[in-house]
Amino acid sequence: MYHQTFDGADVAEIIAEDAKQPRGHATYALCCGTFGELLQGQLPVGSVYQDPYFLVTMPIALFAQAHLIPVAGTRSVTVYPSHKLKSKRFAENLVIALGVSGGILFLQPELPEGKGLGIRPRI
Repeated sequence: MYHQTFDGADVAEIIAEDAKQPRGHATYALCCGTFGELLQGQLPVGSVYQDPYFLVTMPIALFAQAHLIPVAGTRSVTVYPSHKLKSKRFAENLVIALGVSGGILFLQPELPEGKGLGIRPRI
């Protein structure tokens, strides 16, 4: 496992550089990596009580971490690393849908990009 840095800067340096004073409580999330779907499908109608859909994944000992530091009065989200545009769009859509403040989102994946691995939230 490795620790991802943000272009050589730590979180405090990035916040100071952006001249933003975060307010409120930071939020942290951890998601387990997966090798992918080993099996997915649907059981025959009437064979189970509730949802007939299923998915079997194989977790791996790599994780993705997300840290959100809210910035009062903004609806935008600044994401580090900055090339994570899907994460930025998702976070900004969530900010709008929930009517909460935007902020600074730090993503620290241990999963290599482009290798077909995914993340699954811990529930």
